[in-house]
Amino acid sequence: MAPRSLAFAAVLVALAATATAAYRPEPPSWMADNEFPYASMWSQATGKRAAGAASKGAHRDEWHPARAELAPVSKTASTTLARSKGEGAYHAVRYLVDPERQEEFVDAWREFEKDTLDNEKGVRVFDLKKTVDDDVGFISYGEWKSFEDWVDHFKSDHAEKFMDRLRDLDIPFNLQPLYQPKDAGELHVKPEGGKHKRHMAHALVRYWAPPSAHDDLVDAWHEAMEETSKEKGVRIYSLRKWASYGTWDSMEDLHDHFESEHVDKLKDRLAKLRVYWRITLLHKVGDQPE
Repeated sequence: MAPRSLAFAAVLVALAATATAAYRPEPPSWMADNEFPYASMWSQATGKRAAGAASKGAHRDEWHPARAELAPVSKTASTTLARSKGEGAYHAVRYLVDPERQEEFVDAWREFEKDTLDNEKGVRVFDLKKTVDDDVGFISYGEWKSFEDWVDHFKSDHAEKFMDRLRDLDIPFNLQPLYQPKDAGELHVKPEGGKHKRHMAHALVRYWAPPSAHDDLVDAWHEAMEETSKEKGVRIYSLRKWASYGTWDSMEDLHDHFESEHVDKLKDRLAKLRVYWRITLLHKVGDQPE
């Protein structure tokens, strides 16, 4: 296996492994195969790590990401990152945090965010938001200039410290590598005067698309993006495989977007393509500007 593939496999194993060395956990209920393609990798990673650690007599506190046994990497995972080589690296991480632990989680994230932005080269976006439609979900999103910068992020001391903190708080999480479809386009608009409003409106839309619909999904989304760029208050509107993210100046602007003719047209197109989707509103956590 190539060194880069080994590094990527080690990163995924390190992120998946949150259990004790002798215990093989079940994947969280939200890590379903139809939503995240890494549910099977969870059991592969933790099972192989548990077997290796048990044979060495290791204890939980002795396990370290750099010593993780390598699990098989799925074709989906390797293809995702391969298509990002030289074009930037992207990921989203979903956390499920019990309400009584959310304050500690946010404090740990803020420290992690500051260390990442202060010390890493190549990081472009590193952001955390709280889902509005439930009381336990948090979603972080990151962009790096290169695959190598992305790997260096997970090798860092501050990433290791944050993962240890997640384990201490017993918080399950799932990493989803992403890539940017080349033909989808991208919209980033700076606000007048360069100042962002304190309370902006954020929306995440996830898509479940059959392989035959992928190209048509990108084309349909791109058409909607061209019309969205003309909307009042839109700041960010971008697509990754397969989720889109948008930021508007206000909830009124976001409402107008979803009531627009071009979004109605997009929804009709998705229905014909048998593409299913779900909207999640987000609330910003942390201090990084949009």
